[in-house]
Amino acid sequence: DYLQTVIDKNPGSRCIVTTVTGPTEDQIEAMKKGQAVHISNTPRFHGLFFCVSAARLGFLEGCRPFIGLDGCFIKLTTGAQILAATARDGNNNIYPVAWAVVAKEDAEDWTWFLEQLKEAIGGEQGKFGYYTIMSDRQKGLIKAVSTVFPNCPQRFCLRHIYANFQRAGFVGEDLK
Repeated sequence: DYLQTVIDKNPGSRCIVTTVTGPTEDQIEAMKKGQAVHISNTPRFHGLFFCVSAARLGFLEGCRPFIGLDGCFIKLTTGAQILAATARDGNNNIYPVAWAVVAKEDAEDWTWFLEQLKEAIGGEQGKFGYYTIMSDRQKGLIKAVSTVFPNCPQRFCLRHIYANFQRAGFVGEDLK
């Protein structure tokens, strides 16, 4: 009902909720171990995508052809994650384009999110050319971008690259 209200009050918005049926990942693991599992045909939440028309138009008409992608955990018992697409406006400020709530940050959910984003913004390029897509090099995300936006150049966030090297022990404290 909420998504329909957003769509009705903001024509041109893309708001989608999807469900899945069949066994959960935990049930699949239990079946692999030979355990008996009851599989319900009741639909379960899969994803929520949200791109309001004003944000979409602002991005298309006034932002650079740049999309930043990232995910973060939601501090709930479900362990869900938020996936976000942002841009840079004319003042070099972060501009929210779209977001989604999904079960986890993996190639399948990133692909679903990017397919919805691509539909919302009208393809791989805007009036300034192909979009440049920047991310944190998360494996599922790299694959999803290559699949959904094959003609768009990918770039990687230097802060994330540095943090990953630091966690791996390649960058010492003395080099900060």
